[in-house]
Amino acid sequence: MSVIIDDATSALSIEVQGKQRTKNQADSLNLRAARRGFYPGEGVSVLVRDKLAKVGSEVQLVLDGKVIATHTLKSGEAGTGIRFSVGGDLLPHGVHVLCYQVEQKGVGLRQSPHQASLRVKTMPLSHLGFEVDAGEDHIYASIDVSFETCVSTQKIADDVFRFTPGFRQTLFSPDGKFMFASAKSVNKIDLETRKIVQRYSPEDMYLGGFSASEKLLYLASGFKDNIYILDVESDRLEMGAYVGTVRGLVVSHDAKQLFVVGLDEGLVKSSLIFVNAESQEVVNRIAVGNVAVSIALNPLRDEVYVGCLGVRGEAQGVFAVNTSNGNVRHIPAESPWNLALSPNGQELYAFGGDSITVIDTVSNGVKKTVEMHVRSLTLSADGELVYCYNYEESFVSVYDARSWSLVRDVEIPIDAVRALSTQKDNGDIWAMYG
Repeated sequence: MSVIIDDATSALSIEVQGKQRTKNQADSLNLRAARRGFYPGEGVSVLVRDKLAKVGSEVQLVLDGKVIATHTLKSGEAGTGIRFSVGGDLLPHGVHVLCYQVEQKGVGLRQSPHQASLRVKTMPLSHLGFEVDAGEDHIYASIDVSFETCVSTQKIADDVFRFTPGFRQTLFSPDGKFMFASAKSVNKIDLETRKIVQRYSPEDMYLGGFSASEKLLYLASGFKDNIYILDVESDRLEMGAYVGTVRGLVVSHDAKQLFVVGLDEGLVKSSLIFVNAESQEVVNRIAVGNVAVSIALNPLRDEVYVGCLGVRGEAQGVFAVNTSNGNVRHIPAESPWNLALSPNGQELYAFGGDSITVIDTVSNGVKKTVEMHVRSLTLSADGELVYCYNYEESFVSVYDARSWSLVRDVEIPIDAVRALSTQKDNGDIWAMYG
């Protein structure tokens, strides 16, 4: 079988039917047309292999924005795949977009993570220069297939979830037009079309932030000892300041300084390292706790928070550093593997292990400790709701940020979410998985 496919793990495969049939026959006319890249206009065969779809859900094939075929998934079909046929009459001359979506009762509609562009040229045999009778002057087609990875979308009730593969974190561009995701490469996603428009070479990076011109993206790796500077226009990667073992970085509001949380020699004592963004010189180091693992920048104030696991309970918790005067406040918190801030910067959520510590960033005191095993957490755009994803679960729990009463559980088709983030302009929840 001749299958055109973008990669071995793709959920979408397409076979040009006329091309396949021509290979299995000795029809001289078809073979002569095939030498010019044209085959009988019989359309394409599409194989959908969605491993996340559940039995009983409806798989819908979508051509140019319209559902043209549906299939109710049976046991065993998610892995082996469902085959659809798209006739030549549905693929006239021009460019067509083919994808699929899955509708599951009680979950909602999820769009596919892949789509294909079909560039179709149609031509009768006589226009190819063949001498044929009028009754044999059939339409032949040249079909070029290209694939692209898209953001998978699920809409249900009051929530819109966007799923994109990745390992570490997401970062929204200052102009609000793009999102960057750290994965096997740094993926740039157009927030309007929700398509991956560019991939940059650095792999599995901490995404710090942008230069004032938005041309440079500051990165760091947990396996390298330097800051990296990525030119997002040319994809040129340069090495910046030597800072040692990194556990995260952020960029100051004016983009003039980089704040790097690093482990000192012995990988225990930790520091917040100040780096001049332009010269890449280390200008200051402020000691924080032991075994730092996370960092966050207050969206409205010159304050950076560092989460430290501590050693035998010593130097554990969140360390709030005023980057203007260097003052440090220690706030007790257990296992602050990750940090998330409310949109107004007044609440800091330190989570990991079996609890969430809610910190008042004005008084630097603990407002509440919630016993909950959470892997990923984000706030709604207005700060009124907290979205929590538990380890290895296929749902997100939504809580009232004030009372911590459960508002709803949202079932999602992913059970390996690594990070949640919120798009500020519309409240969409982005989930990185892999």
